[in-house]
Amino acid sequence: MLSSQLLIDTALIIVNAVFHVSCLIWLASLINRIGTSATFKPNRKGLILLLGIAVLGLIAIHTTSAWAWAAVYLTVGEFSELSRALYFSVVTSTTLGYGDITLSERWQLLASFEAMGGLVLFGASTAFLLGVTKSWFPNIIRVKQLVARLPVPTFRNTERPVLADCRRFLFVDTVIFFGLLSGVKQTISPDSI
Repeated sequence: MLSSQLLIDTALIIVNAVFHVSCLIWLASLINRIGTSATFKPNRKGLILLLGIAVLGLIAIHTTSAWAWAAVYLTVGEFSELSRALYFSVVTSTTLGYGDITLSERWQLLASFEAMGGLVLFGASTAFLLGVTKSWFPNIIRVKQLVARLPVPTFRNTERPVLADCRRFLFVDTVIFFGLLSGVKQTISPDSI
C-alpha cells in the first residue's frame, strides 16, 4: 500500500515539476520575443509590461498546478466538492497549511508531496522573476553597487559580521526594489550618494 502510494506521489510531483519548468522556459521565450521585437520600447512602460507578463505568467502556472492537484484529490475520492479540493490544494501548495481541512490517513502523504513540490516550485518561480528583473533592468547592478555604499543601520555595536552582511543585502535589495517601482534607479548617480 505504502509503496504504491509513494509511486503515485512521486509520479505526480515529477509531472508537476516538468510542467512547471516547461512553462517557465516558454514564459522566458515569450518575454524574450516581446523584449527583442522591433516595436518594443525599453522605457518604463515597456519594462513594466515585461515584468507584468512574468508575474501574471507565474500566477497562471501556479493556479494551473493547484487545479491539477485538486483534480487528483477529487479523483482519489478525498473531496466531493471542487471548491474544497481547490482550497485544500492552494493552502497545501503554498505551505500555508491552516489545518482546517485534512486528508484521510490513506492519502496524507499525497498532501506532503504537494507541499514539498510547492515549496521548491515557488522557489523556482522566485528565481525566475529575479532573473527576468536582472535581465531587463540593465542598471540594476549599477544601482546595487551605488546603494551598497550607503550605511546600513545597526541595532547593536556587537553584531556578528554574518548578520551585518545579511542585513546589508536585505537593505540593498529593498532599496533596489522600491527604486525600480518608483523610477529612482534613473536618478541615482555616484555624486548623489
